[in-house]
Amino acid sequence: MARKRPQDGKKGHGCVTFPRFLLASQSRNGHIPAKFRGMRSTKGDTMTIETSEPTGRIKQLGLIMALAVMLPLAACNQEQAGTTEEPASTEAAAAAEEQASPAREQISWDLTDVFATYEDWDAARQHVLEQIPALQAYQGRLGESAETLLEGLRLSSEVIQEGYKVSVYAGMTSDQDQGISENQEMRGLSQVMFSQVGQATSWTTPEILSVGEARITEFMDSDPEGFAPYRFGLEDILRNAPHTLSPEGEAIMAAAGIATGQAFQTYSLLVNSDIVWPTITLSDGTEVYLSQTAYSRYRANQNREDRILVFDTFWNAWADFQASVGQILNTHVQGQVFTARARNYDSALEMNLDSDNLPREVYDTLVEQVNEALPLYHRYLRLRARILGVEDMGYHDVYPTAVELDRTFGIEESRELLITSVAPLGEDYVSRMEFATAQDWQHVYPQEGKRSGAYMNGGAYGIHPYVLLNHNDDYESFGTYAHEWGHALHTLYSQESQPFDTAFYSTFIAETAAIVNQILSEEHLIANAQTDEERLFFVDRVLEQYRGTMFRQTMFAEFEAAIYAEVEAGRPLTGARMSELYLEIVRRYHGHDLGVMNIDEQIGMEFAYIPHFYFNFYVFQYSTSQVQSDYFAGQIMAGEEGAVDNLLSVLRAGGSDHPYNIVSNAGLDMATAEAYQPAWTRFERMLDEYEALLDRLGY
Repeated sequence: MARKRPQDGKKGHGCVTFPRFLLASQSRNGHIPAKFRGMRSTKGDTMTIETSEPTGRIKQLGLIMALAVMLPLAACNQEQAGTTEEPASTEAAAAAEEQASPAREQISWDLTDVFATYEDWDAARQHVLEQIPALQAYQGRLGESAETLLEGLRLSSEVIQEGYKVSVYAGMTSDQDQGISENQEMRGLSQVMFSQVGQATSWTTPEILSVGEARITEFMDSDPEGFAPYRFGLEDILRNAPHTLSPEGEAIMAAAGIATGQAFQTYSLLVNSDIVWPTITLSDGTEVYLSQTAYSRYRANQNREDRILVFDTFWNAWADFQASVGQILNTHVQGQVFTARARNYDSALEMNLDSDNLPREVYDTLVEQVNEALPLYHRYLRLRARILGVEDMGYHDVYPTAVELDRTFGIEESRELLITSVAPLGEDYVSRMEFATAQDWQHVYPQEGKRSGAYMNGGAYGIHPYVLLNHNDDYESFGTYAHEWGHALHTLYSQESQPFDTAFYSTFIAETAAIVNQILSEEHLIANAQTDEERLFFVDRVLEQYRGTMFRQTMFAEFEAAIYAEVEAGRPLTGARMSELYLEIVRRYHGHDLGVMNIDEQIGMEFAYIPHFYFNFYVFQYSTSQVQSDYFAGQIMAGEEGAVDNLLSVLRAGGSDHPYNIVSNAGLDMATAEAYQPAWTRFERMLDEYEALLDRLGY
């Protein structure tokens, strides 16, 4: 049964992770692009590179040989609303999971499917290292003949595929118990292995470009079947030739990248080491050291006066560092703008979209469409004020959960519920889900030493995906279960349909299957709710998902574009100017001038709290993922002919094409306003249901 009662905090869905590699040509901005970066320590990586940003999958670039750096890819690290929006504490999250979880027998994955023993794992690692001289032997020879190029590509693909398995095994062994030093050593050894491979093969992208498009195309056309797994990657490298400089220019850009890539590290030191956060006393006498982690918890406090105290104190503390953090972010933006101009791009946004060959119109259409839909969002905020029982809605009223649910979702019930919910996806999808979720492919419950959060790891190509959960038998755990197994099914379809070199898909489409799973599960729960109170809870969760993905993340994306536009227009970008820009956007999104929600001036400092802005036009893809998922799920639930096939074509495509083309071929043009209609239709339908339930329940 649902009941009105705000509660602290939110728990998130997890992520998808692959061991990944960075082609030298993809580091055009002078440092590692956001979508290649490491992950929050709470979500599934296969080697740890500590950052606070969410990260996502990218396409598998076909020329595996052209490696510079091995990096893990983690998508989503999300709030319940489907996204992450601020730093979180690994330790706090782990403690909460362990405290909330009753003692029970662990359901564990079977890693012997990857390697039977540690000795087998170490032998594979050594074998990868032993192949480095063979890879280096191709330096200066790629233009000799089609046969030589193809031999090099095949060797590197084999080496990297084996290396992925080494990394997967080490990472997941460590994630089971991070307190065992031997496990951490395995992870470190896999890092060193890939670093050595990357250093030994960093010459290959420049060499491909020096051979030239005409000769590479001639090679590919001479043996279409042999080059089929590598054609897309080779063509993608050649596509970037206009943005690749001379060897001397690349050397200068690499040196400049050392300086321009330091802004986030400086920001992290400021936030985590230099700022002394204030201490407050809550109404129940609890003293709270109001760090970033504490803020993310206590902003959802049940007591409204406590929430106001938390907001006022936290943002006033940030205001003391407005100039400093503004200068740090400005340094990052200036570095991106410099790199874009040096590489012959019209803007930094264009440069970052180009890694996936996304049209600028995709970004602009998102911002335009969300702004046009703000009246719907304002309607939601008014209804939220109603259920919270407040007349003067403020920004501090965004986070407390308005409705609770007195119902458990055990792991077996979650499995049965998910299988039932995805029935509209057809017999093939359902049978795969039934089979996969019955295997020893998941690590289910919290335990001492286990990493927190959730992820799907699909790096062991040709074997099967693995899923890490921290299941606590609540609704959020069920949502995470549905989400991660959506990623797993995507990986199964992709790897069954694609060779290794094109099996790993882009961030832009990575969340589609996962969110479709969630949508179908949400619709099933709403349709089968036993009481109006229960139905209210489920509808409330859906609306919060739209708030967190469609509106909040697009708000971030609009601000990010705005600060780059300032620099590219030659205007000074200070902390005060950033606060001014951010405050205008937040007030517009939340209807401040329309009397919907009061946004105090201090909220202009929220830009300083969001680490996403150091990772280069990433967050918009949370919103576009929701749009794509609503499109496909809407077609499927309506029983439209070919709807399931459209979705499955996206899942099977993997990274065989640019993601915009993949979804366009499935009937969805993300550069058009029409793409957004299914999302707004569902959002408005949920608002109608929400309002009707509030009327019936007497709110």
